[in-house]
Amino acid sequence: MKPLEIEIPKGRLTVATGVSGSGKTTMVLESLVPGLAAVAAGKKLPEHVRAVGAAGIGHVKLINSAPVGINVRSTVATYAGVHDELRKIYARTAEAKRLGYKAGAFSYNTGDLRCPVCDGTVVVIEHDLDVIWNADHIIDMGPGGGEDGGKVVVCGTVGKVRGCRGIFVRERCGC
Repeated sequence: MKPLEIEIPKGRLTVATGVSGSGKTTMVLESLVPGLAAVAAGKKLPEHVRAVGAAGIGHVKLINSAPVGINVRSTVATYAGVHDELRKIYARTAEAKRLGYKAGAFSYNTGDLRCPVCDGTVVVIEHDLDVIWNADHIIDMGPGGGEDGGKVVVCGTVGKVRGCRGIFVRERCGC
């Protein structure tokens, strides 16, 4: 694994993109998540993680979105009602009650409402262009796969990424 230095904004949807083998999963599942979890628990960082700035992050949750069956929207989290339970928790906060928000207001499909309490950082490994272009922040890995991957090609807002040449998401969408 090659050394990476990235900044991920809190309270924003960040997607990791790139070709197969570009380092998305290694960055998120083998470095970022274990690093954040270690900091939040007051434990030692994984050996390959040099530093993690995680001010205000008290816990980390990893939700696997692998499809169950043939429908890609049928995930374990969907069947188990995880999203519904999270919406109910958000709706029980004092701020949500004060503003009159019900659980349905916290659907990630709504877009405008985020949890008023956790202000958490959300990072998604994503290939769906609709999700990518609706993200607040993109980390594009590459430039290729395998030995040619493992580098941050571009990191920033959709506008910044859209303005770059030779980027995976740009090439795929024909921008």
